[in-house]
Order: sequence, then structure tokens, then C-alpha cells
Amino acid sequence: MYCPQCGSSIGENASFCPQCGAKLGTATEQDASHSSTDAPAGSETTFAASASSHSSTNATDQHAAPAQEPGADTFAAQVSRAQTRSKRRLPMLLIVVLVTLALAATAFAATYIYQNIILPQLEEQAQQDAEADLAAQQEAEAEAQAAAEAEQRAMYDDLLTTYRDSQAQDWANASSSTLNDLASLGVIVDLQEDMNVSVTYDELTSGTVSYAYTDLGNDGTLDLVIGVLTGSGDEYKLIGAFSTDGSATTSLMNGSLLMRVTWDVTRDGYLRALGSGGADSASVQLYTVKNGTAVSAQHLSRIGTSYYSYNDDGSTRPTDSDTFNTAADAAQTSFDLDWMPLEDFTPSSE
Repeated sequence: MYCPQCGSSIGENASFCPQCGAKLGTATEQDASHSSTDAPAGSETTFAASASSHSSTNATDQHAAPAQEPGADTFAAQVSRAQTRSKRRLPMLLIVVLVTLALAATAFAATYIYQNIILPQLEEQAQQDAEADLAAQQEAEAEAQAAAEAEQRAMYDDLLTTYRDSQAQDWANASSSTLNDLASLGVIVDLQEDMNVSVTYDELTSGTVSYAYTDLGNDGTLDLVIGVLTGSGDEYKLIGAFSTDGSATTSLMNGSLLMRVTWDVTRDGYLRALGSGGADSASVQLYTVKNGTAVSAQHLSRIGTSYYSYNDDGSTRPTDSDTFNTAADAAQTSFDLDWMPLEDFTPSSE
């Protein structure tokens, strides 16, 4: 920058020239001065008018609104921009909310349907499957048991055939049978009189000879009993009892019909023999059955007013009347056996 008076170089912000002391104007005034100096003649009026017009315009702008610095931001502009951004974000937020609600509703509906419709059906189906499996298992077990029992019954086919054929012949020649029980029955029939034995001729001929399968001793093996149902069929007298070891049959009574012994089956599965020696003596013996053999479970006797219990070696020891009477009377005869008429018997092979 140079002094307009002396042309000396001066600083840009100097108010006076350091050489000549001339007062220096502002940068605007100096520019105007230079313009005035440099402008051609005749242009002063145009420049003055232009300057006057510019000053008037600046004055009007200054009164109209205060000058703002470039890049300056106002609160209204910030609010406007925020509203614009909010308007742009609102649809996205609404979509997120709607999607969230839809997912929640779907999850609730799925849970409700599963808990109230699907799960009960699954549980019901599982219960039905379990019941079907149990029924199938029970049916299979019943079939297996029926097959095993049929095989055991078949062991007595020959015995029952012999008894049935003998009855069809009115027990003729039964006394010559190799079966001790049938031979004893034949003797009673041949004599046709009361010999103080367990079964009389009249009981045999007036009753219904029947047979039944039962598990004496509850050892899982079927045994065979043959009896005479008398009266209205509400009592019976046993005339034969047999067991098996799976390969052969064995008589449990062994021809004792000719003795004064009455045989029956108790409700708790014992084979009971009640013996009488007259008014002064009596005996009771309970048998269980193991592997086709009768095994004594209890043997008691009465002689006069004295009561005895037999040991395994045959010796005796004193007991009381209550023990004897309990064995003789408490175990009542079973009428629950599935009795079938002997004359209707058909071997399993036929």
C-alpha cells in the first residue's frame, strides 16, 4: 500500500503517512480515491451516482435485517431440519413398531395354538399309543399264558380220556385199572354199599362227575382234580387229584378213597385231607404241590382230648384245639373251580 500524497510505501492499516503526514482514509475510501483518479473524465458523475446508490442500498439492508456471518445457523433452521429428519424417520419407526407387533401377535397365536390345540392332541395321541402298547403287551402275555396252560392241560388228556370212557361203561372193570384212584372208585362201585369211605356209591351215581384245572400250591403249574358235584352243585367230593412235572403225571391222593378220608381243595390253594378214626380220633393234613409232588404243609391230629402236631421226621409235639380246628374248619372248601362235566371232555388233539 502506498501514500496517495508522496507515494511512500506504508502499512495496510496505517491512518497517516509516516513520510509526509498525510491522513489516510479507509480501504474503501482509498479504493474509491483510486477509482476516481484512475477513472476517465466524465465518469465521476456515474461513479458518484453508483456510490450513492450502493450506499443507499447498504443503508436499506442494514435497517431491513442485521447482517449474518456466512455459515451461521439459527434455531429456526435447526428446528426445521429436525422436523424434516423426524418426518423421514417416522415411517421407518412405524414400520418397526408394526413389524414388532405382528411378530408378537404371531408368537402369541402360535403359543396359544400349540398349548391349547396341538399339545393336547399330542398328549392324547401319546396316551392312546401307550394304552395300545399296554393292551398289545397284555394280549401277548395272555396269549402266551393261554398257550402254556393249553400245553399243561394236554398232559392230562390220557387220564381224562380213561375216566370218561370208564364212566361211559358205568365204571365197569374200573377196579382192575392200573390207576390207584380209579381202581379204588371201581371197588366202591362193585360193592355198591357204604363202607365208611369218603365217597359212597349213591353219591357217585346220583351226582355229576366233573373235572377242573387249578394251581395247587400256587407254583405256576396247572393240576387236575376230578370230583362229584352233589346236591344242587354247591358241594363236591374229590375222587381224584393229579399233578405233573411236565413229563409225567402223578396221583396226589394215591388210592385213599377206600380210607375214611375226605379230600377237597381250599380257597387258599391247599389240598386238604380230613381223616376220621371214629369218635375218639381225627386228623387234618394240608398239602402244597411242588414239581408234581404233594408236600405236607401242616399235619395235625386229635386223640381223645389231646392234640398233636407232626414234625417232619414223623414225631409229634403237643398243640391246642384252636390250632387243630383252624386247619380243619377255617379253610373252607372252594366252589369257585371251573368245573366241567367229565362226559363232555374232548382231548386237545381231537
